[in-house]
Amino acid sequence: MKKLPKEIQKLPKELQKDFTHLVEDSKVVVEESNQVLRLAAAEAAAEAEARLEQARSDAEVQFKKAIKKASPSPRQQFILIRWAQKVAGALVGVATAAFLMFYQWVVEPAPPHSLRVKAFAALTQGVLRGAMLTFFASASDFTRRLTSVEANAKFSRLDAGPEEDWEAVPADFRRVVLSIKQNYNVRYVYCWHGLPAYWGGVMPDTPTLAGVTGSTLVYPKPTSSIAEVEPSLLWSPAVLAGVGIADNPYGLYSAMHAYLASSAVDGVKVDCQAGVGLVGSVLGGGPAAARQFQAALEDSIALHFPGNHAINCMCHSSENFYRFSRTA
Repeated sequence: MKKLPKEIQKLPKELQKDFTHLVEDSKVVVEESNQVLRLAAAEAAAEAEARLEQARSDAEVQFKKAIKKASPSPRQQFILIRWAQKVAGALVGVATAAFLMFYQWVVEPAPPHSLRVKAFAALTQGVLRGAMLTFFASASDFTRRLTSVEANAKFSRLDAGPEEDWEAVPADFRRVVLSIKQNYNVRYVYCWHGLPAYWGGVMPDTPTLAGVTGSTLVYPKPTSSIAEVEPSLLWSPAVLAGVGIADNPYGLYSAMHAYLASSAVDGVKVDCQAGVGLVGSVLGGGPAAARQFQAALEDSIALHFPGNHAINCMCHSSENFYRFSRTA
């Protein structure tokens, strides 16, 4: 043990012992001091973090208050929405009007097979295809396809309206037809359908038509002669959206006509027959398509509507006329 300094030796024995203990255990003292410092630093950091979190919370509350204060009232929101709708509608209207003017002044009067017609046809198969399909879907029924041979709940009763819950109400088409005949003294009730069933044909992979017919979606290509007579067929709904062609035309017609006959319907008016030449472009030709579909149609009509209760389409190509054998 080292000799104590003279100044320490002058102190009482007890103090000398304490000094000796401090000197000998300096490492312990330093460690204890460091531990105290670490605890103090941790407490300071925790306090700083708590203050920071409180500041964040206060800032968030103030931000929400500012947003709420700046947000428009329900009435203001309604006015803004209405104006936005009007502006959007005006822009769509202007764009539509500009497109129609361009079509009527530039495309429609252009000679068949001209550069203008070819360019517009190419655009409708490319950048304009989506817009054309949207227009057809919203402005016409030409892209719609058959999903069932039976009526839906819109025919649940004679006065059924668009507000009906069609999924919850069962259809009663026979009741509707009989009501028409009895209430209005109507002798014959005919129903409309297209040669391909509906304007856009039959919807492929439809469960309600399982066992009746399948269908294949085809995209007709107008022949040069058809395009010369009616260039607009190059961008028609059938060309752009395709047509669902029944794999079993007789099965389809027979199922439709059997259902209609059981519902007190007396006959059918068949439309879309002029398109057989167009659709025939991918079915082996118009004459072959006319032979197949017209024969199936007339066989079904003879079975379900005896007495030739059928009205053919008002517009035909020569392929149709040469295939009429029992209807007119």
